[in-house]
Amino acid sequence: MSKSSPTPTIPASQGDSPPPTPTPMTEIVSGESWYTTPLTFFVLGASGDLALKKTYPSLFSLYTSDLLPPRFQIVGYARTAKSVEEFRERIGGNLKGEGKDAFLSKCLYVSGKSYGDVESFRALSAAARGFDPQCNKLWYFAIPASAFGDAAA
Repeated sequence: MSKSSPTPTIPASQGDSPPPTPTPMTEIVSGESWYTTPLTFFVLGASGDLALKKTYPSLFSLYTSDLLPPRFQIVGYARTAKSVEEFRERIGGNLKGEGKDAFLSKCLYVSGKSYGDVESFRALSAAARGFDPQCNKLWYFAIPASAFGDAAA
C-alpha cells in the first residue's frame, strides 16, 4: 500500500542546473523571456496513462533538447496516493537517455481527494511555493474532459 509523503518542495537552488549536454538550441532560445524566467509546470492527472506515456516523455524530450528554462520544476497532481519516490520510479520507466535522473529530481507529486477539492489544491500550491514566487506557471490537464470544470474552478 502506498503512503503519501509530506508536501514536497524543490528549493530554488535545485532548479539551476541545465540539462547534462547543452544543445545548439541554447543559443537560439537563451535570450527569450520564456526561457530566462523560471517555470513551474503543473500536470493534473499525473499518474494516468496519458501523463505517463506521453506528457512526461515529451517534457523529458524538451529537457534534453534544452527547450525548457534552466530553472524549472514539474509538479504532478492526481488522486492516486503515492510518494514522490514511487511516482518518480513509475514515470522514470518511460524515459530513455542521458539526463533522466536530473530530470526526475525536478518532478514532484502531490495526491489529493479530487480535482475539485480546495484543500488538495492548497497542498499542490504549497509544493510549488518554495521554488520561485515570480516563476511562470503552466497548467496541463491530462484528465478526462468531465473533470475539467472542477479542476479549473
